[in-house]
Amino acid sequence: MQITSPLNQHEMLLIPGGNFLKKERGPLTYQDLKDAFETSRVNPADPTLIDSLKKISSIFSNFIRSAFLTAYRPGFEDIQSIQTLFSPGKNLEREFADSLGQSADRFTKIQNTLKPSYDGAAQRLEYFDWLNFNNGGPIMEGLKESEAMAQKVSDKNVFVMGMGGSSMCGKLINSALPSKTPKDIQIMDNMDPATLLKKLPKQPKELQNTTFVIVSKSGNTFEVSHVIEAILAKLQEPGFKVPGLSQENALKHFAEHAVFITEPTEYNYNNSEGEQQGRNNGTLNKLIAELKEKTNIEPKVIAHPPRIGGRYSLFSPVGLFVGALKGINVKQFVEGAKRCVDEFFQAKKLEDCPAAKYALLDKLCADEGFMARYVMTYDDTISALPEFSGQLAGESSNKNDVTALLQMSGRGPTAHHSDVEALCRNDKNGKVLFEEILVKNPREDLITGASGLETLQDQQLKSLHTESLTKLALPFGRHINYRMDKPMITTVLDKVDEFNLGYLAMRYMLSTVIQAGLQPTEGKVKVGVDYEAESVTRTLAVNLLRAVYQDQVETMKIQKAKDANELDLENTRLVNKYSAA
Repeated sequence: MQITSPLNQHEMLLIPGGNFLKKERGPLTYQDLKDAFETSRVNPADPTLIDSLKKISSIFSNFIRSAFLTAYRPGFEDIQSIQTLFSPGKNLEREFADSLGQSADRFTKIQNTLKPSYDGAAQRLEYFDWLNFNNGGPIMEGLKESEAMAQKVSDKNVFVMGMGGSSMCGKLINSALPSKTPKDIQIMDNMDPATLLKKLPKQPKELQNTTFVIVSKSGNTFEVSHVIEAILAKLQEPGFKVPGLSQENALKHFAEHAVFITEPTEYNYNNSEGEQQGRNNGTLNKLIAELKEKTNIEPKVIAHPPRIGGRYSLFSPVGLFVGALKGINVKQFVEGAKRCVDEFFQAKKLEDCPAAKYALLDKLCADEGFMARYVMTYDDTISALPEFSGQLAGESSNKNDVTALLQMSGRGPTAHHSDVEALCRNDKNGKVLFEEILVKNPREDLITGASGLETLQDQQLKSLHTESLTKLALPFGRHINYRMDKPMITTVLDKVDEFNLGYLAMRYMLSTVIQAGLQPTEGKVKVGVDYEAESVTRTLAVNLLRAVYQDQVETMKIQKAKDANELDLENTRLVNKYSAA
């Protein structure tokens, strides 16, 4: 007899125990299944099993939690954290294999160029301190500061405002990890007044019991300044019970309940030119000083590490403070990121480093005329991950002339019937690299099939998560990669926890700068000014720098707009510095 697979008769079918059943054409038969099961841990002569083969989907439901991704990579049931499969498809398989070998020397140069930042050495690239996990370094010190400041926040409500990486970092942690404290944390990342009013507490007593976290590396983010003004106006509305309802009392309340994360006014740092002194005269630092002067209250401030760019600040207080407020294990979050960075520097060759393979496949597709990378998630706890990686790509690569794909994202199953269907129908809308991020063990699940209604179920108890994987995620992957022959990256997290989230987020950060370093040496690159690249080392350093430099360029434009010569001198100094490497 013929049995219909729950994977819609895709060519590769999961068999418990890590075995594969491949069918190039036609439906699966009982003999096909029996032959495959003979080498697995399941007895093919078991009457119960034979009977259940008539409804083969129930078999896979029984094993889905421990082995569903075996269809992607053998032995996945033994993986405890994260596994990724890179499937370039038949059309790009040879090119991808060739690129792995051709990029070997450049990958080694990238490692050597970034190693001083990893070691915390004086002669290191600026804005790459997010690679430094040494004790006493900016990440570990930021972790301590974040945990200490969180202990000082007693308010029940927390309102975080910032733009770009200043909000995205907190948004990722807030949406992906469950809170272990009673605090209600809201992230404001735009200027929409309706959203602002929706996220602010409605009752005056609740508004009084709110901590305002203001984040801006440069201190000059104008959207944040306008949101602060709106909040101060809200604090002075009739009904808000600050004695007298005066402007002075509203300012005092804000000063007492605000936490600022911005660069310090003055700071020292070392680089290849020796010890340097930096200054930040941004709006937030001026506001902090004015609040202190007018209210006689010292606002709470956490220093934003000057050598970490805004969109790379997830493992600085920008992200860690939100995590500490939620009560998550921020040390494990940082440890996951450190593991990813350690693996990058310990990799003997490019194919041993998932972050580098991710960057290489993206670049290869861009070189081949692909339009975009489409990232699909099915677990809403990680829905912010594509947004996080998309901002990294957009800010670091797309607007800085780095060969990279434009990133789009969707959530299953909605996207199955919209974007994905349109993109898969033909290539008239542009070639696409697809990516799936799946979760093996969900944080919560529900059982279906117990309603007693024959119309709705087939008398089999199944989990909602299992049904999502077997009926949506796995068929999608098989259809895209094997039938449509489109390149695909599939990443599976054993579970969404601090370690795994930190690891995967850092992988996106690393892959972004690796992709910048994989660019060809010919032609000109731009970091404030143009110059002709004359060596791999020089181009590599500036390509990597360019990937994180844009924030600082924008900051200098704002702070030094009145002195164009000073801006030009700073750009020239940086280019000359890295050109001499």
